[in-house]
Amino acid sequence: MATIAILRAFIDLFDVFRGRVLASIWPTRQEFTSNGTESTEGELYKYLPLGTTEIRLLQVVKRPFSGIHYNLVPEPLNNAPAYEAISYTWGTSAKADHITIDGKRLMVTRNVRELLEWSASVWHPTTLWIDSICINQADIGEKEQQVQLMRRIYERASEIIIWLGNPPESKNVVGFLMYLYYQLLSHDGSDDEMRARIERAGRAGRPWWPNLDKFFGHRYWSRVWIVQELAVAKTITIVYGGYPMPWAQFIHIFRKLLVQPWPSLLLQAQIVQPTGSTMNGQRHILTLASIRRRIQSESTIPLSEIMTLCSTSKATDVRDKVYALQGLVGTMAVIPDYSKSPTAVYQETARYILTHENSLNYLCLAGTGYGGREDFPSWAVDWEHRSNTAMPAPLGSTTSKLYRASSGSKQVPREQGSNQITLKGVMIDTIQDMGVQVTSFAADTHGDIVNQQLPEIFRWHQEAKAKAHASATVQDRYGQDLPEAFWRTLVGGVDHPTQPASPDLSQSYASWCRVHDFMHTRYSEIRRAADPPADELSQDAFAEAFENDVLRDMSSPAFARQFPQLSVDIQRCAGFTLAFGGCGARRKFATTRSGYMALVPPAAKIKDSVVIFLGASTPFVLRADGESVDEAGGGQVYRLVGECYVHGLMDGRVFDGEQEVRTFTLR
Repeated sequence: MATIAILRAFIDLFDVFRGRVLASIWPTRQEFTSNGTESTEGELYKYLPLGTTEIRLLQVVKRPFSGIHYNLVPEPLNNAPAYEAISYTWGTSAKADHITIDGKRLMVTRNVRELLEWSASVWHPTTLWIDSICINQADIGEKEQQVQLMRRIYERASEIIIWLGNPPESKNVVGFLMYLYYQLLSHDGSDDEMRARIERAGRAGRPWWPNLDKFFGHRYWSRVWIVQELAVAKTITIVYGGYPMPWAQFIHIFRKLLVQPWPSLLLQAQIVQPTGSTMNGQRHILTLASIRRRIQSESTIPLSEIMTLCSTSKATDVRDKVYALQGLVGTMAVIPDYSKSPTAVYQETARYILTHENSLNYLCLAGTGYGGREDFPSWAVDWEHRSNTAMPAPLGSTTSKLYRASSGSKQVPREQGSNQITLKGVMIDTIQDMGVQVTSFAADTHGDIVNQQLPEIFRWHQEAKAKAHASATVQDRYGQDLPEAFWRTLVGGVDHPTQPASPDLSQSYASWCRVHDFMHTRYSEIRRAADPPADELSQDAFAEAFENDVLRDMSSPAFARQFPQLSVDIQRCAGFTLAFGGCGARRKFATTRSGYMALVPPAAKIKDSVVIFLGASTPFVLRADGESVDEAGGGQVYRLVGECYVHGLMDGRVFDGEQEVRTFTLR
């Protein structure tokens, strides 16, 4: 069976290469117009108007000895000829290159020019749809109209080409991925056998792993426009460094190799240390695959859910954080209008979700807890700020269904003027004490997660542990279960995709503590050995010393012989490392007046209120905004700080219907 599978994979790969491999036999010597006359220097191409249901298609013809010819043709979308649609990033915004159409120059970016040269074939003409050419970007009205057709454009395409460019690090990446694919196809299915194959692949491909690391960190994976493009596609091919790979094979590798034994691959084998951008890229790919699977079977996803799933995606025009996802919702919930300010678009989006979908999960993305503008409504998501801030994934994800803090109750939000909404909920508690923030997460999302953040994470953990064990109310609340409640709090009670966290994570946490204690001891030794000795090392100095000393020793056979238990701990701690890094490390540890342990947004303050709104999956932190109208607190207006995790309040057990339900006005 393995032989048949490998043969089928080779046939699939041949289909991708067919018609492309020999397309570069004749080099592109110069460009000509569609009628064969050379372009006139200085004349720029002028677009003709499109009908409301028309699109433009770019015809690309490559002829031996005469270069590449281009023609831009309007077509009715419903009756358009077969075409391939391009999914890519524009690269630099400077349009320093050009193609020639009707004797006139059309300026393009270098990335687009390389794409067109790759796609041209001497064997057959190529018909493409590519947004930077087929949409008149200078015509706002046309752009708004074409955005509304975007789903159908990519849905009707015969194939979607993911173009990732030709960076120097692209060399051998596709070939290495295919090698890993065949290794996975032929293994016997056991975890031990797959781990052995991973380790062999790690040793054999050690020079290629850093390039694969950069592949996953490619900024393409974070772009919001690609979500719709890939979700509705019939077939997808990834092209990197000029070499194609079918999407289905890539996802097979990703799921089998990089999701299930991902901790083994990067943290246990220490083949390469993952960067923040790499891990973010992997999360984006996993989200893309999940959304594509749902759209292919269900066709649409509610706006609140798709916005939550894509909360960390990015866009050059921040309004596209909303507009780029409208095609996946079904009806256009928010009509694209580029004359509106980003603030107006975000408020319109929040109002629609809160009033039409009655979903409070959208609030999990909102609040002032990670900074932002004081003049912006705290209950709406400021996507412009969120895109440039290292925020953790929202706890109240609408797909995970992990928490039921309000025990399935219902909410009907009401608007109070243009900048306020009212929600019903229960005042649960107030924050009494808080720990520190891991500032390197906020300052640098692309740094080395081990080297740069180790000292801060150690300090975060030690302080949180001290506060939990020093509080009499916390000890009364949790009693003998305090140690377990503490580590479960650090991971938000979750070892994805299970809830509650697996008991195995307790062993992983114990190993994590021992590894961190060892690393911190070595860190202290590095500080004392500095010339002169330093209380603190600069991030760069620590990273260099740590890489040259600690990691080198920990990956050596001599280290395993000297510290056998610690070598085992290094392997076991991976699960907790990932769970904590995605939840607790990006928030502050806090204790409440009633003795609960919590994870709260970094900007939360002592005396902030903890509230559970009707219909919400998580508690929220609120801050009084000014004085209340009366002594009972009536008329009090609040600012939403953000969602939080409170250990013991996430399953609705205290929301038994006996608490007083109040009305909260959010500004």
